[in-house]
Amino acid sequence: MRDPTRLDKPVSESKAMGPVFLLAGGGRTGSTLLQRLITSTRQVLIWGEHGGMLLPHLRKLAGRTHSWIEAASGYRMLDEFKTKSCNAWVPNLNPEPARLHLASRAFLDQYLGASARKLGYARWGFKEIRYGAEDVAMLQTLFPRASFVFLVRNPVSCLRSIKPLEWYAKDHHADPAVFLGEWARISGSLASAYPECRCACLVRYEDAVSDPSETARTIAQTIDVPFEAFDLSVFDRPLRGRASPPAALNDADWRALQASHVAGVAEKLGYGPPERTG
Repeated sequence: MRDPTRLDKPVSESKAMGPVFLLAGGGRTGSTLLQRLITSTRQVLIWGEHGGMLLPHLRKLAGRTHSWIEAASGYRMLDEFKTKSCNAWVPNLNPEPARLHLASRAFLDQYLGASARKLGYARWGFKEIRYGAEDVAMLQTLFPRASFVFLVRNPVSCLRSIKPLEWYAKDHHADPAVFLGEWARISGSLASAYPECRCACLVRYEDAVSDPSETARTIAQTIDVPFEAFDLSVFDRPLRGRASPPAALNDADWRALQASHVAGVAEKLGYGPPERTG
């Protein structure tokens, strides 16, 4: 059976480096800070979040379309059409499945890439806080020369940062177990995907703010942009949006932080098991 997520031949890429994808391990990880840092180079425009909708919908569209065409003998009709033209039986005639893959690539490049080029940026990318290993694999297949910046943050800090915000209740039911479950799922998935990436770096938020220069050098090497192009002053101009000062944590928060699936990912990322303080 043909697989619409794979091309018969590798996608060719122009000589210019591919897009840059900034993927963070959940909300309140500091992704907007690194988005601003990379965009400050004037060489790569990192678009903002899109609610994690683009890639799952593209996968679903390609998968369901492929399944229907396969069941309706559409690809067999294409083979017959190539030899018989209009004398073939063609009610479900459709292009080869690799075109679904190319169409997904073209959609992202036209929607995000062309829009970035119109604004004067040679390269493009986006930041998202909802994507994991499956999405990384898809992006690597669509854009073989893409580079990735994975961002993670201590779950204690993430929880303290999200609690005062209105979407803590809206998106997470004001439940620390729900929020931290998403943090563990996404952060853990990115940590697992990282070693398999052809061109990627893993940045901890704490390291970024304590040593902006080293962080910029690491990202510069990963995305092939000169270090001198980065404007490190973005670290001196924090933009908090609607954020409030970090909140104190209660007993329920600490119980959720010490759950095995959360503590396990925290340890994997080098944070150690969350320990109650204060």
